[in-house]
Amino acid sequence: MRQMVENTARKLLRQLYNRGFQLRGINSPTSDIFVAEFMDDTPPVILKIPRAINEEALREQRIFDSLEGTGIPVPQVLYTQENFPAGNLVYTISRYVKGPDIREVIRWNDDRTHAIFTQVGKLAAQLARLPLNLIPDAFSPQEVQDNELQWWENQLEFISRHRGTTRLLDQIYHAARGIMLNLPTVFGHRDGVQVVTDGNKVYLIDVGSAGANWPDADFARLLYGNMVWHGGDQYRVWREAAQSAYLEHRELTDADVERILILMAFYAMRDAAMHASTGKNTHVDRLYVLAEYILHESRRWFRR
Repeated sequence: MRQMVENTARKLLRQLYNRGFQLRGINSPTSDIFVAEFMDDTPPVILKIPRAINEEALREQRIFDSLEGTGIPVPQVLYTQENFPAGNLVYTISRYVKGPDIREVIRWNDDRTHAIFTQVGKLAAQLARLPLNLIPDAFSPQEVQDNELQWWENQLEFISRHRGTTRLLDQIYHAARGIMLNLPTVFGHRDGVQVVTDGNKVYLIDVGSAGANWPDADFARLLYGNMVWHGGDQYRVWREAAQSAYLEHRELTDADVERILILMAFYAMRDAAMHASTGKNTHVDRLYVLAEYILHESRRWFRR
């Protein structure tokens, strides 16, 4: 099956570019993704073919289209099935942003890290300022609330029974539901503000889940998501840069801090439940430790 998809990718790229290229795959659980690097000076491109042709696959294309012109940096989309039909194939070809993995950027822990994560923090703030009606194909407030509350109910038994669920974490899990009982009011990426970088600029990617979000939820997910790779303060430049840029001159209230910490710990437990469903139990224990760390150690990040 993989070979058939690769053959399809090669055929499409030859039709579009009519020049030699080298093709390599990128691992993805939901799509077949290929990077084409050409033999001449044509800039490299990335081809994404979703494995399931559904509304989610088409939504990401439309969201990228809506984000153009908003000031949100995204990789330039060059071709889709809309402007170059290829039978029944649904695909997206974009400029390939070639540069270091964001985890490598964190490990630099220097001025370059600070510059890149300053952009990431500003990007999270920019997203939250976008009017919800500006991105019509994104998930609506009601859709997001319904989906999140349903997920919460589905994982309640696992969370309640897991040996790592202390009384405090159980309270946090229920406090997160309290936040979600209010309709989300801002726009957000909703998956940690995923970006790629060329080493200088950052570009937003993986926007298929974008839509309405709760205040500071993207920021909480951004902090938690990068702590998964480098928890605590061993590599703190990225966190300080992103936090300063996101908040800018805003003063957090005690309620703001509590909400951010609740969401960070909740996301850790949520990912633990997801990994448990796939049998990755070592990840589960690690994420529970991280949830406790967030609640006991991260508060000092926000002290004035």
